[in-house]
Amino acid sequence: MIRESATTVLSLGDEPLEVLGFNTEEELEIVLLSLMSEVATTENIGTN
Repeated sequence: MIRESATTVLSLGDEPLEVLGFNTEEELEIVLLSLMSEVATTENIGTN
């Protein structure tokens, strides 16, 4: 039998890098830039 569970993580925005799973600020920046470029594509932004 396989049991799956979901975890919800609440962020206050001031967690240390290590808590978020990063060792350096550069690692965090790489992920954030990638995420921001994905969100900011014209496919995801509605134009009226």
